[in-house]
Amino acid sequence: MKPFLIAIILLIPCLCFGQKNTSDYDIYSQYFRVFQKQRGGEYNFIVRVKPEYNSDDDEPGLSFFLNDLKGDIKAGRVSGSFALYCPQLIDTLKKDTSWLILIDQLNKSFRKPHIIRNAFASDMHVSMFTYSQYAEYFENKDMDDGWAGFREGYPGHSILTTVSDIVSDGKHVVFYFSWGCGGLCGDGSLVLFSNDTSGWKYLCSIRLWQS
Repeated sequence: MKPFLIAIILLIPCLCFGQKNTSDYDIYSQYFRVFQKQRGGEYNFIVRVKPEYNSDDDEPGLSFFLNDLKGDIKAGRVSGSFALYCPQLIDTLKKDTSWLILIDQLNKSFRKPHIIRNAFASDMHVSMFTYSQYAEYFENKDMDDGWAGFREGYPGHSILTTVSDIVSDGKHVVFYFSWGCGGLCGDGSLVLFSNDTSGWKYLCSIRLWQS
C-alpha cells in the first residue's frame, strides 16, 4: 500500500470522530475544582456523554446573552453580565473582540453533536451518564419523580453535569457548563479561561440561567 494511502487511513479516525485533546479535559477538570471550591465541598459529577442543547430541558440561553452582548458593544455600553461576573474583563471588551468571536462560535457549535468521555483528572469523582440512563430517569416522566430516582441511584453530593465543546483561539477558552440536582436546583454558565506562560487559568463564569 502506498505511503500516502496509509497516512490517510490513519487520519480517518481523527477526522471522523473529532476526539478532544488532553488539554480540553485538563480545563474541564480545573473548572470542576473551581466549582467545588466555590461551593465548599466535593461533588460526584455525573456527566452526560452526549449532551443536547437548545431543547426544552436544557436551554443554555447563550443566544440571548450573545445578542445582548453584541448590542452593548455596538452601543458602547458596559455589559451588565460581564460587570457582575467578570469585572476584570470590562476594559478588555472595549478593544479586544476575541471573546465575542469565541462566544459566537460556541453558540453555533451547539448545533453539532459531540461526545464526552471520562478523561477527567483522577482526583475528580466522575461517572458518565448515557442517553439511555437519562431516558430511564427523565424521559416521559414527572420531573420530580425523575430527580427522586436520580438521587436514589446516585446518592451523596451527586449532580447531573453537562459540558459543551471547548472553543479556543489558543489564548482564550470558552465553554458551557451546567449542573442540576432537582427541579429547582441547578444553573448553567458560560465559563472563560485564558492562557499565559504558566498555562490555562480560570477567569470567571457568567451565569446564564438558574433554577
